[in-house]
Amino acid sequence: MFRHNFLLAFRNFKKFRSIFLINLLGLTLGITTVILISLWVKDELGINRQHALGDRIFSVITNHDNAGGIVSINITPAEMAEAMATELPQVEKATAVSPYIDGMSLSFGEDATAAAGYYVDQEYFDIFSVDFILGNPNEVLKLKEGLALSETAATRLFGSPERAMGKSVKWEIFTFEGDAVVSAVFKDFGSRSITHPEYFLNFEKFKEMLGEGAYWGNFNAGTFVLLHEGTDVAAFNAQLLNFIKIKQASSNVTAWVQPFEDIYLHNIYENGKVSGGRITYIWIFSAIALFILAIACINFMNLTTARSMTRAKEIGVKKTMGADQAGLIKQFLTESFSLTILALLFSLILVGLFQSEFNSITQKELHFGFSIENILLLATITGITGLLAGIYPSLYLSRFRPIQAMRSNMKGSFGEMLTRKGLVVIQFSISLSLIIAVFVIGSQMEFIKNKNLGFNLSNVIQVK
Repeated sequence: MFRHNFLLAFRNFKKFRSIFLINLLGLTLGITTVILISLWVKDELGINRQHALGDRIFSVITNHDNAGGIVSINITPAEMAEAMATELPQVEKATAVSPYIDGMSLSFGEDATAAAGYYVDQEYFDIFSVDFILGNPNEVLKLKEGLALSETAATRLFGSPERAMGKSVKWEIFTFEGDAVVSAVFKDFGSRSITHPEYFLNFEKFKEMLGEGAYWGNFNAGTFVLLHEGTDVAAFNAQLLNFIKIKQASSNVTAWVQPFEDIYLHNIYENGKVSGGRITYIWIFSAIALFILAIACINFMNLTTARSMTRAKEIGVKKTMGADQAGLIKQFLTESFSLTILALLFSLILVGLFQSEFNSITQKELHFGFSIENILLLATITGITGLLAGIYPSLYLSRFRPIQAMRSNMKGSFGEMLTRKGLVVIQFSISLSLIIAVFVIGSQMEFIKNKNLGFNLSNVIQVK
């Protein structure tokens, strides 16, 4: 039966070439858009989710109640991590992390390189998953002079990670400098990390740099905690609320924790609470992908039902010969799924051709491979597209009665006409909305590029 339906689909495609090509082009572009945007969405959702204990890692956020309103930042006093680990039973481990420091000078003899990274304590490596290729993860920063380098930084400075081990390195940032010994080398942080540190130095060195600035009224370090399994986060936040005020009575700052895995996508705060972030773009681009695919599916429905009169006699003959509605539905769904699968094959070719350009636009390194996850994605796209594109035409065409179908002057009902016109309205409404959005965004970008900033940009440089 499937072979018979497939041959009928092939013959219909051959008979109505122009409609077939229009449908194929529309579905191909729609599926290509969905695949590319799905790659971007998948990458965005995976940011900060590479850590084995990620579901129990939380970042401490501080709310500063100022005259202009509440300002929320993920910066705390330098002593926060140690105090939380000691005083709060829900905290299994806590780590203090300096701000991300770019432009650190690392030198060995006459060789030097600039690098970006953090000052952290030993607990950092117990909480976050850092893949070490050389050195003992449990003793990386046990010594105050310890230094962990990324594979790239070690190769850049010493020629290879193996040559870096045990070497004494001079570090220098701003007006501070010191010596450190390479105690470990770790693999470069991948694209799933927000930052890409090339070194880790001991947090005690950072506190020495702060000097008298390391007090409860000064906010200069990040604090991350690993909570015990089963911890009630809401109750923990209630307990943490006045933690800083207890340490410094004059403080106007309250604290709470946010899941570390959520920070990248949920990083906009209003009135001391999460109110949005990059997650908005996930929803917007996902909607755009679905709208474009919907346009292609609606186009397929309209073109299929528009030529219903030309297929009426075919349906009439089949029903006269004993074909039932279920069999006809299977035939028409076979056509839609055959076309969808063919469009999918062309889409994979287009994805391969435009992948580098798409990476350039998104500033990412996205690659489409035939993993189980991607195969399931393709199967889902194919199933949904084939069903959406074919279900209405199959139900519509298979309902023709044999006598009516054989008449040359058969007319569709008012409801059927209204449905087709409604689909056209929806199709053009979506298209028009997307076109308007493109023009608005284009105008905004043009405005940003040409806006008079009030000063001459020529010969102006920034020195880190």
